[in-house]
Amino acid sequence: MSIFALNNPPNTLRSKKRIPSVAAVLRAFIDRIEISHVDKKSRTREIAIVYNFIGAFDFTRAIENARNTRKKEQRAA
Repeated sequence: MSIFALNNPPNTLRSKKRIPSVAAVLRAFIDRIEISHVDKKSRTREIAIVYNFIGAFDFTRAIENARNTRKKEQRAA
């Protein structure tokens, strides 16, 4: 598994104002990105983004919870 750390300090001095780059904004929110080895059958990789404050977030589970909540609200109405 590869791990990409975003700990390098940003170098974002542009003109006379300090404008944050995309990398600087990502460093503020993302601790690291983990990429698994290639699955030989499907030729896919699993990517896990670990955020600074909440850790790894499972988007699939969050989407399922939102769908279940929506279904419950529709039944109640």
